[in-house]
Amino acid sequence: MERNTTIITGIEFSSDHRREWFPAGHSPAGNPLPHIRQMAGRFLGMSHHRLAWANFLLGGLLALLLLASVGCTTAARPPGKIELSAAVFDFGEIPNSDPVSETFQVRNVGGETLEIIGVSTSCGCTTAEVDSHHLPPGETTGLTVTYHPQAHGGETGEFTRVVYVRSSDPETPEVTLTIRVRVRS
Repeated sequence: MERNTTIITGIEFSSDHRREWFPAGHSPAGNPLPHIRQMAGRFLGMSHHRLAWANFLLGGLLALLLLASVGCTTAARPPGKIELSAAVFDFGEIPNSDPVSETFQVRNVGGETLEIIGVSTSCGCTTAEVDSHHLPPGETTGLTVTYHPQAHGGETGEFTRVVYVRSSDPETPEVTLTIRVRVRS
């Protein structure tokens, strides 16, 4: 009686349904792949050709699922990133009577929404406000800075003040804008 044998991880499956132990790769049948297909076909009640088509269709389905899963994942976008239109600004020479203001641009050059967490200044003579605290990627908002010379009781001379803008930018959580002014009487 001729016997077809196949090795799967060291166990020989034979057509007479007996199990015999052989070391992996030492099957008297040689290349086990055709025998594995044949055994699977017998087990499922399919001919060799139907089993080949089933393998082909299953492989195609797995490939489509893999492509679909890759297509559903999004590449990580860079976080929100803050950029100011200026790092230093000089108001020039001003009288010690009236406040002066200038509006600067705050831009989100990152890939995610940027949150402006807070704005502060180094002295009460200078105020700063942003128009919007929520900046989608590519959007810009105004940062209005005002210097009030009367806050120092009419004092004259050169002054340097700093505006601090804190944001959700993980690389640069705080940016600064330096303001210079010369106050005359």
